Amino acid sequence: MTQQPTRICILGGGFGGLYTALRLSQFPWEKSQEPEIVLVDQNDHFLFLPLLYELLTDELQPWEIAPAFEDLLKDTKVRFCQGAVSQIEIENKQVKLQNNTEIDYDYLVLALGSETPLDFVPGAEDYAIPFRSLADVYRLEEQLRLLETSDQDTIRVAIVGGGYSGVELACKLADRLGEKARIRIIEQSEEILKTSPEFNREAATNALLEREVWIDLETTVSAVKSDKILLEYRGVINEIPVDLVLWTVGAQVSPIVRSLPLKQNKRGQ
Repeated sequence: MTQQPTRICILGGGFGGLYTALRLSQFPWEKSQEPEIVLVDQNDHFLFLPLLYELLTDELQPWEIAPAFEDLLKDTKVRFCQGAVSQIEIENKQVKLQNNTEIDYDYLVLALGSETPLDFVPGAEDYAIPFRSLADVYRLEEQLRLLETSDQDTIRVAIVGGGYSGVELACKLADRLGEKARIRIIEQSEEILKTSPEFNREAATNALLEREVWIDLETTVSAVKSDKILLEYRGVINEIPVDLVLWTVGAQVSPIVRSLPLKQNKRGQ
């Protein structure tokens, strides 16, 4: 009876999952030891997240930053399986997907990445748009087109988070909207790009000032409504009218990973 090859199941097709699969497939295995490698992701495409912003100004097209896994893996022995993970059974060494597919494994790689939490601020889930996927870009694009074709003189955008994502997004939207733009970044710390080198902070600040982007430092979001955002600064809450709220701050580990009976740190990793 022919022995089944060792199966390595990789959950998540981001940078970590995809490159793990590719590196394992390139390893000089002896023929008798070569494993079966299965890559699982809920999407049919990889996403080069650092260039997601370029879609807003038509500098790049979706296919350039989101190539299909089928194309990326066609010359490899990696098997791609599309589906969202619904359960991981550590004891039985089995992964279950929402489409009822079951995958047995010998080794499991967890590369599901993180999610943007919106449930800790009232109204954020209903009215704020995260910026981590093609679906987020399409949703934002639809809202922008509605605003750009309306009769209003200004388009008011609040971006929550003064990290690299927030700064890049603010600059791209300012370039796109031009004189109509009224953009503000909301950051809870005392400076943007707090953990970055001083040179990066200065360059980012200058880029934002050139585009007349407001920066609200030491400010937190109390609530998000359909046409306004409530900001708290030193104990005082102000209501700011907005047309769009974009959420670029925060990350939490996938609930599937947090539910596993394994040792975890305080962040659920």
